Amino acid sequence: MARYDYACLGCKHRFEEQRPVALRELTACPVCGKPALRQASATAPAFHLKGRGFHVNDYPKGPKP
Repeated sequence: MARYDYACLGCKHRFEEQRPVALRELTACPVCGKPALRQASATAPAFHLKGRGFHVNDYPKGPKP
């Protein structure tokens, strides 16, 4: 999912929304209800490798053979 920053042109309310990329863009402000909402920016999801197996298997410690 991507994180989107929105700003309302009517009431100047700014907020962040995390949504799947496939969903349509928001248009109505959750505070004033006017259809004056514009997307300020979008950030792609970060890639994180979690767990112990990645570094142990792919980057072994010790002398190289």
